[in-house]
Parts: sequence; C-alpha cells; structure tokens
Amino acid sequence: MNVQNNTVKKLLEKYREIALLNEIISTLHWDLNVNLPRKGSEQRSHQITYLTSLITDKWIDPEIKFLLDECNSIEKLTQEEKAIVRNLNRAAKFYFQVPKKLILEQSEITSRAFVIWSEAKVNNDFKSFEPILSKIVDLTRSVADYLGYKENPYDALLDLYEPDLTAAQCRTIFEKVQPSLTQLLQKVIKSKSYNKANPLLDSQKEYALDLQKKLCDFISTKLHYSYDEGRLDISSHPFTTTLGRHDVRITTRYDRHDFKEALYSTIHEIGHALYELGIDKHYSGTPLEGGVSLGIHESQSRFWENQVGRSREFVSYIEPILSTLFQTEFQNVDQDMILRYVNDVRQSYIRTEADEVTYGLHIILRFQIENDLMNKKIQTKNLPEVWNVMMKKYIGVVPPTDREGVLQDVHWSMGSIGYFPTYLLGNLYAAQFTASMKKKISFEKTIAKGDLLPILNWLRTNVHTHGSMLFPKDLIKQVTGEALNADYYLEYLQKKYSTIYNL
Repeated sequence: MNVQNNTVKKLLEKYREIALLNEIISTLHWDLNVNLPRKGSEQRSHQITYLTSLITDKWIDPEIKFLLDECNSIEKLTQEEKAIVRNLNRAAKFYFQVPKKLILEQSEITSRAFVIWSEAKVNNDFKSFEPILSKIVDLTRSVADYLGYKENPYDALLDLYEPDLTAAQCRTIFEKVQPSLTQLLQKVIKSKSYNKANPLLDSQKEYALDLQKKLCDFISTKLHYSYDEGRLDISSHPFTTTLGRHDVRITTRYDRHDFKEALYSTIHEIGHALYELGIDKHYSGTPLEGGVSLGIHESQSRFWENQVGRSREFVSYIEPILSTLFQTEFQNVDQDMILRYVNDVRQSYIRTEADEVTYGLHIILRFQIENDLMNKKIQTKNLPEVWNVMMKKYIGVVPPTDREGVLQDVHWSMGSIGYFPTYLLGNLYAAQFTASMKKKISFEKTIAKGDLLPILNWLRTNVHTHGSMLFPKDLIKQVTGEALNADYYLEYLQKKYSTIYNL
C-alpha cells in the first residue's frame, strides 16, 4: 500500500491494535450467536464490555487525536493516505463525541438483550423483551444526540451504516420505489398465473436436513467460498462475520419444510463473505479493510441471492442437483415450477423470507418505525400494534403472532437502529452493478453453465478490491458511470416478474 507519510504510518500503528481487538470481539460475538450456552450470556456480556472498554481507551488515546489533527493539516497525501485519514476521522468521531460510560452501557445492554430477544421470539413474548428494548432505544437516542445532526436524530444513526445518508434521502428514494412495488405486487396477485398449481408449495413436504447441508456445501463450492477461509454454521438469524484476513464465517438456518430457506440464506451470506475476502490484501489491518458501507455490502449479498440465485439460468443449472438430492419431493416437478417457487410472490410476514417484490416494502415499514422511534412519535410498548397496522398498510397482511411480527429481526436487540434502510439501498446498488456487468460479460450464459468465476472476477475487480477506499457515491459512479439510480432496480423487477407471471 502506498503509505509514505510518517505521521500516517504512526497513526496506522495505533489503529492496528484497535483492529486486532475488534477481531477478538467479533469472535466473541460469533460464538454468542452460534455456540453460547443459555446460562453463559451474563459472563459473555462482561467479556464483551471489557473489550469494548479497551477499544474505547485506544480510540480516545490523546496520541491518536494528536496524530489525526496532524494528518488533517497535511496538504500533500496520496489518495490512499487521504482515504485512511478520512475513514479514521469517521470512526474516531464516535469515540471522541460519545462518552465512554454510554458506549460501555450500550455494549453491556445489547450483549444481554440478544439472549432476551432470542427467548422472547421463541416464546412469542414481546412484553419480556420490551423493557430492555426501551432502554436500547433511549441509549441510541443519546448516542445520536452526542454525534450531532442538523434536523433529525435518525440521521446520525443512518450515517453510521451508510456515509452521509439521511432520513430525507431515504424518504425521497423510498417514495419513488414504494408505489412501483405496490403496483407490481397487485399485478402479480391478480394475474392468472398466480395460483397456478405447484407441488413445491406443499408445506407437508419434508427435506432432510443432512441433504440440505449437502446442497449448501455444494453451492459454497460453486460460488468459490472456501471452508479454508471460513465456516458454515447454524444460527437463529443468518449472518456473516470477519474474524481475520482469511477467516470470514457465515451462518444459515434450516427449515424441514422449505429447502430454499437454507439455500438462499447461504447464498446471501456467501455474497457478504466474498466481498470481504476479495478486498485488496494490502489493506489488511488498515481502515481501508472491510466493506465500505452496509448498503454496498448488501448489494453483494442480494446480487448473488437474487440476480444470480433466483435467475432462470441458475434454476436450470441446479435442477438436476435438487432432483438428485430430494428425489421423492421433486417427483413431477419441472424447471418452471422451481423458478416460480424460488420467486414465489407472497404477502408474507417475515422479511428474510420475503420475495423481491415485497422485500422493499418490509424495509420501508422498518424505516418509518425507526424514524418515529428516534423522534419520539411512538413508544416501544406500542410497537406490536404499530407494526401490525403498517404491515396491513404495506404488505396487506397482519402477522398472527409477534414472533412473526415485531420480534422477527435481531437488529434492535443489537442496538442496530439505522441499519435496515441499507438493505433496500443494497438492492438498488445490486441492480445497477448488474446492468454494468452485463455490458462486459455474457451474464446469463455464464450462470447457465454453472461457471460463476467470470462474475466473481468482475466483482473483485470493480467492487471488492477497493474495500473502504471509495465511498458508496464514488464507487457507484466509478463502476456504472452515474449516481445511484432506482430505475435499474424497478426495471429489473418489472421485467423479471412480468415474465414469470405472464403479466
């Protein structure tokens, strides 16, 4: 990496200690989600809080502030040096402006909240989760106040996940997208093909879990995700975590009655992992390592899951594998049935299981709720009622239980308020990246052959390698030649689902 300035070098030496501590704390979080015994949660929260304290102390070290101030005054820096200083300024802002006491309290509360949320979800008991959720919301509002904002406290939180993103920008994008999604949903529901007989929709079918695991292992190989650099485990909410340069782990979850739950969760998380593993190795241990934003990160997972994994060509390729693994379940099933099944549009309750047409509506719902929470327009005790009203408004259904409603997502238990909008942004980025990719490679033919390396190589060259070097607005402009444009996403959905449902 082209780092010549001695002051920047000293700053990087300080940062590398923080990076190592972050990898350790990520390992504890991974274990918390995958392996931790129920009674081990309290001690784990103490461990994570202690490490958070060490990381905070590293950030507020006067020498780091001095070095940053020095770097900010240097006019002649290389592009990489400028990006390093920019990223460190962003990261340090949180620790410089938010009191250490509040940071540690938030860490301790969210570490405990995960287990409380997990049990509340299993027991369909929102009331047991609400007190600690209320505390998390209060702490998050305080964080936003310390970080500062011009108009909306929610802006300070959105910026943590997507640089410079504001609620006003989200609203502008979502108000363009939402009517088109709603209109497309209604067209699909009213189409003659909507309720066409499909044996795969039989919820009584059972798919052996060991065979589902074989399917996920096969897909991992085809997508060039190596277990030499990662793991595939089980968690209640699928996720990806980076524990080191050659250690990026993913999780999935299995449903005996629906093989696509594990299949597409695995593909989704592999998309995240491939991004992390494809970043320029010279950025390791620096602020340029890691995905630049959650929106760009989500573009990679949603790209592999949807543009590739739910395409007609991919279905054609994996049909023989599915038919071999699940011989009884796939009797009298053809490729069109599989294609309709993996792209089945439903007014469903669960975001992670939602089809591409309704997925964005699930995100818009969460955006509005979070914005109202941060602006004190609603209280946590009223969330189940608010959730159900908005589900009826946007999706057209009301969840029968809180487990399938307000308790379904892990994010709030982690304090990740401001995260959800990046999921929809990721869909927009993905569609725009795909449009540019198709100008350079034979996209559909490549997928049909099951040779996905040309696609991965294009992403590595154009997106992955840059890590956090380019901010999202600069990356999308460099790769596609224009700013983020929702039209690519809407055109992609319209074309795809008009074909599937004969609209």
